[in-house]
Amino acid sequence: MSRYERLSADDASIYPLNPAVAESLSTMISIWTILVSFKTIHSQILNPSPEFTVKNHHRKL
Repeated sequence: MSRYERLSADDASIYPLNPAVAESLSTMISIWTILVSFKTIHSQILNPSPEFTVKNHHRKL
């Protein structure tokens, strides 16, 4: 096994991701997703487009 083959296999041990960093990153992504979906729903309520139906909305989620 060459050094480069081992590198990809041991990525996690070579570059350990701090659990706190991973946790905050996933939290930020979750908050961002919620904000974007709220903004989309809010704009659709203010300016409802004809193609925006409950069926389409559930398909997006």
